[in-house]
Amino acid sequence: MALPPVQARTFQKALLKHQRTSLFRHVEQPFPANPSTPVQTPLVSVTQRSHRVLDVLDRPVAADSLIAFRIGFGLLMALAIARYFANGWITLQFGEPEFFFTYPGLDWIRPGPLWVMRAGYAALGVLALLIAAGFWLRPAALLFAAGFTYCHLCDKTNYLNHYYLVSLLAVLLAIAPLARRRDGRPHARRRIAFGYLLVFRFQVAAVYFFAGLAKLNADWLLRAQPLDTWLAERASMPLVGPLLAQGSTAYLFSWAGLAFDLTIPLLLLLPRTRAWAFALVVSFHAATAALFPIGLFPWVMTLSAMLLLPPDWPAGLARLRVARRHVTAVETTSASRMSRPLVGLLAVHLALQALLPLRYHWSEGNANWTEAGFRFAWKVMLIDKRGHVDFTAWAQRGENLERIEIDPARHLTPLQVQVMTRRPDMLLQFAHHLQDSGLLGEHDRVRVHAHTRVAFNGHPARAIVDPRLDLATIERTAALSTWVLPW
Repeated sequence: MALPPVQARTFQKALLKHQRTSLFRHVEQPFPANPSTPVQTPLVSVTQRSHRVLDVLDRPVAADSLIAFRIGFGLLMALAIARYFANGWITLQFGEPEFFFTYPGLDWIRPGPLWVMRAGYAALGVLALLIAAGFWLRPAALLFAAGFTYCHLCDKTNYLNHYYLVSLLAVLLAIAPLARRRDGRPHARRRIAFGYLLVFRFQVAAVYFFAGLAKLNADWLLRAQPLDTWLAERASMPLVGPLLAQGSTAYLFSWAGLAFDLTIPLLLLLPRTRAWAFALVVSFHAATAALFPIGLFPWVMTLSAMLLLPPDWPAGLARLRVARRHVTAVETTSASRMSRPLVGLLAVHLALQALLPLRYHWSEGNANWTEAGFRFAWKVMLIDKRGHVDFTAWAQRGENLERIEIDPARHLTPLQVQVMTRRPDMLLQFAHHLQDSGLLGEHDRVRVHAHTRVAFNGHPARAIVDPRLDLATIERTAALSTWVLPW
């Protein structure tokens, strides 16, 4: 109800006096003619906007897609652990190596005895099944994320993009309230705050987007490399082999892969393109699984892409239609709100996921050659490096200088040698290992030189580091562009 004119003027004068003596006196804010209208300040405006954002994040949506993802993720991870046992990869990765390539600052992370690692992987398999079943989800997902991450931080030889993605998704599963209901209510009636689904969607979309962004380079677009090399090696495949050997096929695949990565998240979100976009996802990842030995990555991405479909897609797919009276109950069921500290932590996580893949832009030279900022950046199937490396050490013993030829294969597994040859930071770490480990015997000083020949994306082989350079004098934290030979 509006105040009489005299009282309105008195009220307005009092407010003006308060504004001049308040902390916000520097803000010029006209007062409304009607004193009953709330006074808007920039601080109030920002607060209102933040409340609107929080209201959107707390908006309840069906939890069906996230529950389906939780089940599929758990079963897929159980299968991945079973493959580790069936293929003997635990022994290969943790039993055979004498030396492990650690990440900078994480040298304290070391694998345990082989029996401990086998027991750990067995525990991971049990945890994966618990995730699928929804029992004790939060501790199971957190322990799975911690154990899985630990195993793959022991040696960066074994780094794969989808291992990194698995760790991230496991952490998000531990945060979202997706555990099996204790009241026995069906999943079709579950509701969840939209913010949880949004974080999962952002994570999946980031993988596709940054994978596409990294393909915007001359080798991929103008030379169809490395696909031209890889497809030519599959010319003996039945039926499709002769087609794969044609250069035009590599160009078609390169440009189609770029377009797919950059657009598929949006196409999956849009109702008009959703159906054929998901059919394209299945076809694309099935084709890459058939053509390239990239493990479970295609299936992890196919499963993750389902998160970009409508939140209630499993109910519609399985024809789990409920009666109208139940629909009303579903729509009025309140979802758990996201705590404000959790919103802040997830915002930091999303910011890191948006910035980490871009760090290679701040490095000098060709990042695909130096591999600066290559890990944790969703650079998928971008490079083909093949080569050879030998090390020469000059050990100073008193007044004597001794030349020692070192074959890395005597100290590393074949997989470690193969990966080290194409990754300069691992060459440097092995050089430091030769200096510090005592493999060269007692010495006063040692110089370590690497003799490399590396072929990159079909280009002629060349040295990746200067053979005259003493790698033992270079700090492991030094920027790769300062000591790796430019392309």
